[in-house]
Amino acid sequence: WKPDRGSCAQCAKVCQCYCAALCHVTPERKVVAATYWVSPPLYRKDSARLIPRIVHQTWFEPVSQKAYPNMSRLIQSWKTSGWEYVFYDDDAAGRFLEEHF
Repeated sequence: WKPDRGSCAQCAKVCQCYCAALCHVTPERKVVAATYWVSPPLYRKDSARLIPRIVHQTWFEPVSQKAYPNMSRLIQSWKTSGWEYVFYDDDAAGRFLEEHF
């Protein structure tokens, strides 16, 4: 067996202690138990993306600049780099779960 991206000689340069064993092991064949097909959502803001750029965050209380300065900067960076940011405190998380599940 040889790795997809090179030969045993290339592998030996990187992982000397494992190459002798790994290059001579034949992995057992795996059975595919299920095949999944992913369909894009019917409605989305960016039609080129399969996964939307949305960050969902939960925390027991609102995140403020004073209480959580590092997290506040991170949240702001998401918002300014094109990501939608949705925050849920405990009450909002409960309402979301009641509405959607």
